[in-house]
Amino acid sequence: MPTTTYLSADVVNELGMAQAVIEQHLAACQLCTVYGRCAARREADAVFNRYGQLPRRTPGRTRAGLVSLR
Repeated sequence: MPTTTYLSADVVNELGMAQAVIEQHLAACQLCTVYGRCAARREADAVFNRYGQLPRRTPGRTRAGLVSLR
């Protein structure tokens, strides 16, 4: 039987900021000109890991040509 986990407002805010970093650094970390996961992306991933959560996904976001860097 699944259990419900309640998160404080501070944790929800921290996860929201980590989600924003992940969305900015999705496809080969084009903002940092680093192939793979840069330090900012690894730190954001660690936030989700710390709280046992998964980042939200947007289908098709990492496909080449569909990512916009506006």
